[in-house]
Amino acid sequence: MSAVHRHIELNTIDVGNFPSSRNGHKWKDFHIYLHGFANLPSGRGEDTLSPAFECNGLQWRLVVYPGGNRAAQEDSVCVFLKLCSPGTATVTFDVNILQKFGTRFDRPIDINTFDIISGRSYGTYNMIKRSDILNPSKNLLDDNGTLAFIVSIKEEETEAMPTAFVPNNPFLDMIQDKFLDEETADVCFEVSSSEIEEDRSKRSRSSTSFHAHSQILNICAPMLASLFESN
Repeated sequence: MSAVHRHIELNTIDVGNFPSSRNGHKWKDFHIYLHGFANLPSGRGEDTLSPAFECNGLQWRLVVYPGGNRAAQEDSVCVFLKLCSPGTATVTFDVNILQKFGTRFDRPIDINTFDIISGRSYGTYNMIKRSDILNPSKNLLDDNGTLAFIVSIKEEETEAMPTAFVPNNPFLDMIQDKFLDEETADVCFEVSSSEIEEDRSKRSRSSTSFHAHSQILNICAPMLASLFESN
């Protein structure tokens, strides 16, 4: 088993109306490069794995058998998409080859939808002949012998969560209505003001009473509430 050491995610900028060839769905493309393809292990059942990449909140890998697996035809290259995240997922995807000049390889679009189990791979057993990839006239390998795959995965549409109905809570208004309510209050603060005479004696001038509720004091002003604990 060998690994691909380079993974580039394609970022695109669309100009004009997005084409509707895929029923208006959004797809995410990943470019994966297999460097030195001719030298990758090519025995039956020997695979090459890409680094993990993320789509729809899940981790995926591209699995390539340069010499095919045991179920493939002779001289065929197998290409699969592997789910690395735990659990199961339904995925719609297509895998193609980017030719030397950046265009997609001329092959029928093979869009697959699978219910994939974690650790399992799904895809194409006989994608292309290995001999065709190595044939310079096919222009599939670049000048450095790199084979480029493009993996297209349909992005799942997430349903907008309905806005929860939250009724108005009258509790705050009810509490404010009881502010300084003498009839329902069970404690009273008396605040006196005084002035200092020339001989430094104090003479009371006036006092003001504030009515309050002990339960609210216990919650909002426990220090003030403690003044009434002895009563």
